[in-house]
Amino acid sequence: IDFFAYNSREPYMTKIDFCEIVRKESRKLYIVAYRMVRNQQEAEDIVQNVFIKLWGIKDDLDGVSNISMLAFKMTKNGCIDILRKWRFDNPEYDEERVDQDNLYFSPHEEMVKKEESILVMKIVNDLPPPYKEIILMREIDGLSYSEIAELNEMNINSVRVIVCRARQMIRD
Repeated sequence: IDFFAYNSREPYMTKIDFCEIVRKESRKLYIVAYRMVRNQQEAEDIVQNVFIKLWGIKDDLDGVSNISMLAFKMTKNGCIDILRKWRFDNPEYDEERVDQDNLYFSPHEEMVKKEESILVMKIVNDLPPPYKEIILMREIDGLSYSEIAELNEMNINSVRVIVCRARQMIRD
């Protein structure tokens, strides 16, 4: 059941429906945004702007079958806009910069975590394109198989096979 399928008897999304969407989707959208921009405040702002835009068009969402995918695409586009702005404002912008806001780990733990992350991302980046994109959507973005299938216009079983093969390639 799609929890975004709000009551069809209502001509528009209610405040309660919207709050439920925010509650269930905000963390997933934040993870997507943070992974792209690597900045806590920017990721939070992007997600907040997505929800503001969704609330602004709530009366026009009757024809949208999956608001989750719409929110995901809006988040991704918002991140792309921010990254373009950063590159324009600062030509020496370093995409591999470390977010200074994350102070939850000791320096040693942070170094080990960073090294492991770099190693895994090198392995993932070496995967062939369909495997790389789909494994990132599944493992990093936390999307379900059905969401990935819908985004990539694929059969859900094909997505499962690709994820399984990508995991095997990473293990090897």
